[in-house]
Amino acid sequence: MIKIAFLFDKKNDWITNHFPAHLDKNHKFHIKKCYEEEDVRDFDLVFVLGYTRILKGEILNSNKLLLVVHSSNLPEGRGFAPMQWQILEEKKHNSNLFA
Repeated sequence: MIKIAFLFDKKNDWITNHFPAHLDKNHKFHIKKCYEEEDVRDFDLVFVLGYTRILKGEILNSNKLLLVVHSSNLPEGRGFAPMQWQILEEKKHNSNLFA
């Protein structure tokens, strides 16, 4: 069974409203919603969505794969609302996004 975690931030949890109540109807995966980084250990795959804090190295290393969904190139565009800040800064494109 593949273990999957979704890490959200309680202060920024609007995205959890779009998740179905039961994600794995076929019982092929063990899926867990987490709000504290301490709860994200020993997973095969972790999706970090809307999390506003820096993850500790021990959390990063205790899972097989972490996918951080962020709308800018890190660490350059770190922080809250990076797309809005890029618009306000009149950035036309980010050439380093896929570097």
